[in-house]
Amino acid sequence: MKLNIYIYTTIRTIRKSDGVGVYILEAVTNKEPVTIDKTVQQADMNFNAATLSLLSLAMSHVVRPCDIEIYIDNSYVGNAIAKRWPDKWENDSWKNAKGKDIADAGDWNTIWAQLRKFCESPVVHIGEKHSYSSWMESTAKDKEA
Repeated sequence: MKLNIYIYTTIRTIRKSDGVGVYILEAVTNKEPVTIDKTVQQADMNFNAATLSLLSLAMSHVVRPCDIEIYIDNSYVGNAIAKRWPDKWENDSWKNAKGKDIADAGDWNTIWAQLRKFCESPVVHIGEKHSYSSWMESTAKDKEA
């Protein structure tokens, strides 16, 4: 089975702020795709934390091994997953190359454990428009107002 995960948040800054996030899980089956979507209020988060929070929520629905593709517009989070940085961070007790704590290590640890359990090599699409892009953006902005 193939599972597509789509992530969008209205929070776009490195400063903590409030916003709205949306995730969609799309299971691609032999028949029609099956989707789950969720819109959540996000408080006191920066762009990376908001993105990780949504991805963690989405990954909590994964219950069996599958091919996972993640559509994300956060290049830091997307590149970290694609380049498998959490493997190194975990080996280094969730510290970066400078010896500082990885921000949002709890979410990273949860997400990485789920990915390792259910998908050996997730495919990451960073900043690519997809069939849900407009809907996710307008839904989030409507809930934010």
